[in-house]
Order: sequence, then C-alpha cells, then structure tokens
Amino acid sequence: MASMEEHPVLGVLRDMQELVASKAADYADSDDVYSNFTGAAQSSNVTVEQTFQVLIGVKIERLRQLTSGKEPNHEGIEDTLLDLANYAALWLGYRRQEQTDMIRLVDGQLQLPVDKTVMEWYTDDDPIQGVPI
Repeated sequence: MASMEEHPVLGVLRDMQELVASKAADYADSDDVYSNFTGAAQSSNVTVEQTFQVLIGVKIERLRQLTSGKEPNHEGIEDTLLDLANYAALWLGYRRQEQTDMIRLVDGQLQLPVDKTVMEWYTDDDPIQGVPI
C-alpha cells in the first residue's frame, strides 16, 4: 500500500488545484473567483446554487454517456471527473463564503441579514417582524 505522501488522491487534488486556478484565470474576474457563476445565474434568472446544480448535472450526464461506451472527441472520463470534483469543491467554497458573508459581529452582537440584496440587518436590539432567529 502506498504511503500517505504517495496516496493517489493527493495527485488528484493537485490536478484539481491546477485546473481550478487555470479555469479561474480564463473565466472569472481577478477579484471574484465566483463571478462567472454569479454572472451565469443572473443572466439565466436562477440562483448561483441552481447554476452549480445544472453544471454538476451536465457532468454527470457526460459521465453516463462516456461510461456507456461513447468515444469522446474532447473531454474524456478523467477530465469530466476532475470538472465534476471541482464544481463540487467550488460550490462548497461558495456556500462557505456566503455563510461568512451572511453573518457579522458588531459590538459583540451577532447580526444576520434579512435580505442580502439590501443588507438590512436583523439584531436582537432592532428585531424585524416575522424574521426567525
């Protein structure tokens, strides 16, 4: 059995890192690694979460085609698996960023936004009716 330093998954993770950095340089704004996903969501009138779901769905369908014996002209199984893994990792990163952006601490008090688009903040001192805590 291979040692942890030689574990095959580490090579996959390195490949993922290289691919996501390369594609981010091609697709995303330099100051926002998610700009291509938010832009696609806005132009399609869906959420960013739905954009990730569709992209992952496309890759799963591609894998179904490839594993049923279809010969690729472009991306093969390995390329498709790397894309799928990166979309999942990017989605998780996006969710973590959104969760961080959705909470702030002001004067020792936790604040949650009621509506992120206008960044109206809910606090215990200034509750907004109908907003669960």
